[in-house]
Amino acid sequence: MSSPSHHIAAPSLEERIPLNIVTGSLGSGKTTLLSHLLSNGIDGLRPAVLINELGAVSVDGAILDGLGSEITELASGCLCCMYSDDLRAVVINALNAKPDLLIIETSGAAYPDPLLYSLLELGLTIDAIITVVDALNLNTHWSASDTCVAQIHAADVVLLNKIDLAPATLVDSAEARIREVSSTALILRTVQAEADPHLLFGTAFPRTGRELADYRRRVDAGIGHRHLEDENLQSMVLRAAGPVERQAIRSFIRALPSRVFRVKGILAVKGSKNPELLSVVCGRGRLFSGLPPSSRAELGAVVVIGKGIAGDQPALQAALDRCVL
Repeated sequence: MSSPSHHIAAPSLEERIPLNIVTGSLGSGKTTLLSHLLSNGIDGLRPAVLINELGAVSVDGAILDGLGSEITELASGCLCCMYSDDLRAVVINALNAKPDLLIIETSGAAYPDPLLYSLLELGLTIDAIITVVDALNLNTHWSASDTCVAQIHAADVVLLNKIDLAPATLVDSAEARIREVSSTALILRTVQAEADPHLLFGTAFPRTGRELADYRRRVDAGIGHRHLEDENLQSMVLRAAGPVERQAIRSFIRALPSRVFRVKGILAVKGSKNPELLSVVCGRGRLFSGLPPSSRAELGAVVVIGKGIAGDQPALQAALDRCVL
């Protein structure tokens, strides 16, 4: 990561604009959290949202489209791996609409330290880091990726999400694991990532000079700089050539290899008037209706993210083709 030789003053990015980072593992519920926020608002505040997706097709942007906020999308890449000057340009562009707050949703693969250092170095004040944790699949993410642990370690607030899907003992053990790496974060147990936005945004959790130096040391040491390569995390795009059969999609989900962590896409479904969202996390998923009308959606494109899955693309595409036939 390149770095300017001195602190960059950014007078046009006023400190009174809260800058919040929403992070968390693939499929933990980050976009669901933002959907609630943009639908219900925070005391009339007008947010700008910067979305970063690992896949080459934006699905999250299509889900949030039409909810009345300025949304900037960065597809096919990892925000934490961007150079400081590139990140500065993106942030300034997002603030051109003069929002009341700026929210950055990272990809599920984003390592927090390089991103946090770059934002602090640009002269921005970070309001709060919100990490969404999947209570049902935390053990899988924890063992598969150092990034999961780093995201929790960086958090000011942790949403322990999907507690309705996990046994109480699993939720309790997930909270205990979170406390292993974060003794001070506020932990909120949530269903569908619903939480009081006043606890998440405009909270002014401070970032000190000591923390800035600590991030700098970790960045200089190369921590997180090659995390995608180190963890062998890969993404691909499959394409459905036409409307899919609902039952066939269920079979497609059941047949996914365990090394696939996340699948998401917007599909035409036979017998359904409107497109539906295909969402799979660690082998559990389904089609969801009720998508907002969107011109951003690339209908039929399905993003698949997993560990060492590049060689699986022909088989996965063939399986999706069978859902159309």
